Amino acid sequence: MLVAAVTPENALVSLAVGTAGLCAASLAAVVAVQGRLGSSPGWRAVLFWLPIAAAVIAARSVGQADIALGIIFGTSIALLSTAVGSLCAIAPVGPAPARWKRLWPFTGVAGLLVFVSGFNGLLNWRHGVALGLEGLMILSLWRDEGSEPDWGASPPNPSEPMIPTGIVWMAAVVSLALAGFGAWLAVRGSMEMTHRSVHVSPLAVGASLLSLILVTPMVQSGRRLAIAGKTWIPMTAQIGMVLLNLCLLLPIIAFTPYLSSIYQAMDFHHRPVIRWDEFSPALTVFPLVVWRIDAVVLTLLSILLLPVAFGKWNLGRVEGLLLIGGYCVYLLSVTVAGMG
Repeated sequence: MLVAAVTPENALVSLAVGTAGLCAASLAAVVAVQGRLGSSPGWRAVLFWLPIAAAVIAARSVGQADIALGIIFGTSIALLSTAVGSLCAIAPVGPAPARWKRLWPFTGVAGLLVFVSGFNGLLNWRHGVALGLEGLMILSLWRDEGSEPDWGASPPNPSEPMIPTGIVWMAAVVSLALAGFGAWLAVRGSMEMTHRSVHVSPLAVGASLLSLILVTPMVQSGRRLAIAGKTWIPMTAQIGMVLLNLCLLLPIIAFTPYLSSIYQAMDFHHRPVIRWDEFSPALTVFPLVVWRIDAVVLTLLSILLLPVAFGKWNLGRVEGLLLIGGYCVYLLSVTVAGMG
């Protein structure tokens, strides 16, 4: 067992080193977006999302779906609250090309789907299909401009030095590797914490500490674009990351038990045959605390974007401070809920 391999003496070391690995992965992602691809909302979202995806997959691969869900929801809420709030403190969020603003309301649809999914306490294949179909619809809208094959890249300022594309992809690969290794170590450490008299649950660790580390570098990386009057680029990228979390990573978490059960039910003696009588997937549990806190907060933040997307409201400094303060309340709530 994973827990048996970790002693109380090295649990904190594993968590600290894993956290440092995730921090380094996020910084590598910051390096990646300094190239020409970083001026594209689509590529910017993908490059920043890669370490999040690696951390989620690493946690799920060792059987810790709670930590994986905590990272998915924790990073999504951080992106829509403190990351957006930081942009608002620099320049108003709202003015943006219509092509990109039309994608912003889809976070509300995904948030409602996630909220409905939590009613039965389990993530099943129907929930994965619904979110996956929304993801395909978003992708078709994201790429329907034939004149912009680079996912809407804004021409970079020729006076600013740009990192070569080769280094960009090297940084992306390094970010993936560091995030996977860091998440694996952090999972080891957080699991051991559950055996102490006073502990914070792995779900809370994923939703608070690990998520905050994965998102923090992106908060500062959008500052240059916001000052240049291109707040819509990091804003659209942040929304794209939330959609990737909910419409790609969450379906992967939902489908994993089915695929694992099919593999275990296969007979390879003569030819691959599935013994359907042995097919019994252990569906991913949708934790009650996630449904009561994370799903509700995510839905409310998504609804907040609707008037902004339709040009009826611009988010300014006051709204930004409120969003940052709200995220602090969220961190406190998930930490208290996860203590025992």
